[in-house]
Amino acid sequence: MEQSIRQIANLIQKAIAGIIDALQFAWIWSFGQIFGVFRSDWQSLPAWKMAVLAIVMIAIVVLL
Repeated sequence: MEQSIRQIANLIQKAIAGIIDALQFAWIWSFGQIFGVFRSDWQSLPAWKMAVLAIVMIAIVVLL
C-alpha cells in the first residue's frame, strides 16, 4: 500500500514538472516572438499587420 502511494505521488510530481516545463517553454518562446517583432523592419510590414500590432500593444498597456 505504501509503495503504491509513493508511485502515485511520484507520477503526480512528474506530471507537475512536465506541465511547468511546457509553460516555461511557451513563456520563453512567446517572448522570443515578441522581441522578434520589435527587431523587424516596421516599414516593410503591411498596414493590417501594423494595425493588429498597435491594437495588441494598446491592449497590453490597458491590462498593465
